[in-house]
Amino acid sequence: MYEHWSDGISIGFDFIVGPISFVANLILIYVILKYTPESIKTYASIIFALTISDCLSFCGTMMSSARLLPRGSQLFFVFRGLCKCCFQDDLEFRSKSSKE
Repeated sequence: MYEHWSDGISIGFDFIVGPISFVANLILIYVILKYTPESIKTYASIIFALTISDCLSFCGTMMSSARLLPRGSQLFFVFRGLCKCCFQDDLEFRSKSSKE
């Protein structure tokens, strides 16, 4: 269930544009490794590091896909990524009960 109309935009960006950028980064890694001339190897290593960072960022986005909701003086995080498949819904309840 969507909280706001902007959820559709957020989901569209996370799950449509994200995989496209991931594939583009993989292509860029291939081009860097295969076709970089010796004269710009240093510059290519910087681009390579940023490309790897962007790929890892995409993996984190797919796992969490968090949305921040400000409500008065409180902030709420809504997670709707793959992390919902890995953890049970009562995770917060179990952490509170283990402290008692």
